[in-house]
Amino acid sequence: MGFLSALPSTWRLFQCIRRYKNSKMWFPHLVNATKYLCTISYYMTLSLWRIDKSNQSFKAAFIATASINSIYTTIWDVGMDWSLLDPYAKRPFLRKNLGYKQAWPYYLAMFVDPILRCTWFFYIVYANQLQHSALMSFMLAIAEVLRRFMWSFFRMENEHVGNVGANRAYRNLPLPYRFARESPSPPTEDESLEPIDATNVSVELDLERTDTLRHRFSRSAAPPSPMVRAMNRVGRTLNQAHLQDYERRRSDDNEEGEISGESDDEEDGEDYYERTREAEGSTRRRSAIPGGRV
Repeated sequence: MGFLSALPSTWRLFQCIRRYKNSKMWFPHLVNATKYLCTISYYMTLSLWRIDKSNQSFKAAFIATASINSIYTTIWDVGMDWSLLDPYAKRPFLRKNLGYKQAWPYYLAMFVDPILRCTWFFYIVYANQLQHSALMSFMLAIAEVLRRFMWSFFRMENEHVGNVGANRAYRNLPLPYRFARESPSPPTEDESLEPIDATNVSVELDLERTDTLRHRFSRSAAPPSPMVRAMNRVGRTLNQAHLQDYERRRSDDNEEGEISGESDDEEDGEDYYERTREAEGSTRRRSAIPGGRV
């Protein structure tokens, strides 16, 4: 049972090592591989403890590896896969750009994910029933399915927001037709005769500018400390790391192939949205030329 439980993590460990071999980027691939190594150790120590339930050393090793694995995977889920935990975001400890309109699903996921990552605690509570019943196995399996179901939503949302920021996807999909603009309703007689006080308008604009400048100067008055700069750098690295997870770095051979006119779309994994955007841009340029054909 321990061997079969560790197989998925073993495959992901080999995939991370292969990704590091292709990209030569130790972060995030080797760090991600260490996470799966902790998961393999978790299942290994659990299996050893099940074989010899009276051995307290195996029990202590299982508790230690399970604790490290839960902390490691929780931080990776929230900080890397979801790119949250930004204390300087508009909504604290989320991120600058959000795909969902409401903020409470993010906070709920940040609260539920650590709980579902610590289901191994039931093995300690029901130590005398280590070969647990079918009901406990079913409940733990359902909890893991719900956690992965929740993880996939926020992982896909984070990936889409990152692609939009990198101009590789659209936030709002363009429609193949245009809506007819509604003509503004003509002002009524009372509105057309009402005079506009230009002084009040200029005063309101000056007040808005003053508040904006005061807000900017208040935030930039004190220079950030080295610790704050280090935290900001780590946060930016974590937020951008998931964008590099499935990218391929261009090699010198690929660049020479571009110069010689060879196509490497399939090898380079060119994004569909990039080709679509380039095609739309060329169409607009042709339509802007007098007498151009679209």
